[in-house]
Amino acid sequence: MMKLMRYRFKTWCMIVILLTGSFYPVAFDAVAGLTSRIRNAIFTAYMNGYVAALKLDIVRIEAMKKDKKLMKTVLMEATREYLQQVEDMN
Repeated sequence: MMKLMRYRFKTWCMIVILLTGSFYPVAFDAVAGLTSRIRNAIFTAYMNGYVAALKLDIVRIEAMKKDKKLMKTVLMEATREYLQQVEDMN
C-alpha cells in the first residue's frame, strides 16, 4: 500500500512538473549557476578567510567559541578590513 502511494505521489509530481514546464517554459531555464567571475571571487574570499583564521592564536579562538558576541565583533571587523582591501585594489 505504501509503495503504491509513493508511486502515485511521484507520478503526480512528475505530471505537475511537466505541465508547469509546458505552460511556463522559462521555469526549466532558470538555473542557479555561478559565473566564473563570481565563483573566483567566492573562492578568493574563502581562501583569504582561511588564511586569516590560521593567523589567530589559540587563546583568541577559544574565547570566540565561548562568547558569541565577541565572535560576531571579530568577524565583522575582519569583514570590514577585507572589504577595504578589495576596494583599495579596485
